[in-house]
Amino acid sequence: MPRRRPTGQSFGLAFRIEGGCHIAHYPSMVINLIRALKKEEKKAAALESRIAKELGKEFLQLPTFYGFDSVQQFVDAVVKAHAGTPKGKAGGTAASKKRKRATITDAVRVKVGKMIKAGASGSKIAKAVGISLPSVYNIKAALKKLEAPKKAAAKRTPEKRKAASKKAKKRVTPKKAAAPEVKAIQAAAETAPAPAA
Repeated sequence: MPRRRPTGQSFGLAFRIEGGCHIAHYPSMVINLIRALKKEEKKAAALESRIAKELGKEFLQLPTFYGFDSVQQFVDAVVKAHAGTPKGKAGGTAASKKRKRATITDAVRVKVGKMIKAGASGSKIAKAVGISLPSVYNIKAALKKLEAPKKAAAKRTPEKRKAASKKAKKRVTPKKAAAPEVKAIQAAAETAPAPAA
C-alpha cells in the first residue's frame, strides 16, 4: 500500500500518493462545524420570526381575556396598576432598591473616635453619625491598631528592658515533682538504717 504524505494545505487535508499524481481533498473538521453553525443560525432565525408572530397574536387576545372592551382600556389599566406599586416592591425598579453609600471622611472618623471614648454604644454611634454598624466597628478596630504601638512603646522604657533581661537570666527551670510511689520509696530509703558492711 502506498504511503500518504500531507501537503500542508490549510483549507483541508490533502494527500499525495507516492508514485502517482492523485491528490484527494478531504474537508476539515472546522469546515463541517461552520456548515452546522450556518444551519443552526437559519433554524434560530425561523424560530425568532415564529415567536414574534405568535406573541403578537397573544398580545391582541389579552384585553378580551381580562374582560376589557378595547386595547386602550387595557393599556390604561396596566399603567394605572403599575403607577400604584410602591418603589422597592414588585414592579419597582432595581435601582430604587439600592441604598446610598455613606462616605467615611476623616471628620467622621474623629467623631466616631470621640463617641467611642465617651462610651457610646455602636448602634448609637451609627445612628448619630449616619453610617452602618459594621463601619463603626471597622473604625474602632483601626483606632485600636493606631493606639496599640503607642501603648507598647510607653510600657517598654529602657529601665524596664534592663529589668526584664535580668529576670530572664535569673530564671531556672523548676524541678519536676516525682510520682507518689517514688516519694514513698525515697522516704522509706531515708528512714531505713544503712546496711553494715
